[in-house]
Amino acid sequence: MADRKIVTAARNVSVTATADGLTTGLIPDYADYVTVTSANADHIVTLPAPVVGKVIRGYVGANGCEIRTVASSNVNINGQDSDGTKEAAIPATTLFELTCVASTDWILTAADELGAVITAIVPD
Repeated sequence: MADRKIVTAARNVSVTATADGLTTGLIPDYADYVTVTSANADHIVTLPAPVVGKVIRGYVGANGCEIRTVASSNVNINGQDSDGTKEAAIPATTLFELTCVASTDWILTAADELGAVITAIVPD
């Protein structure tokens, strides 16, 4: 019998950034593509627990937002512990990609609305 590939549809979700990154700001663990709305650039979305190999792509609309990892997880975004005191700021109208490369590390890359790569985003 020939090998069969199982094809699943990408799981697209919408999240709304919040002041604390909770409730509507939580990115579900099944998300493949995330559309983020935010009232202002200081509002936050929170990544799910890391699973090595997981890739989450998304788009931040008219207002930017910040992205962090689960509280007290000691999980990094671009080499910085991002579980509460540091977040990665994603500008408005940005296409982003997060790749989980280890049980404690996500790599974030981004491009602007013209498709130009944004220089390294370092959580602060």
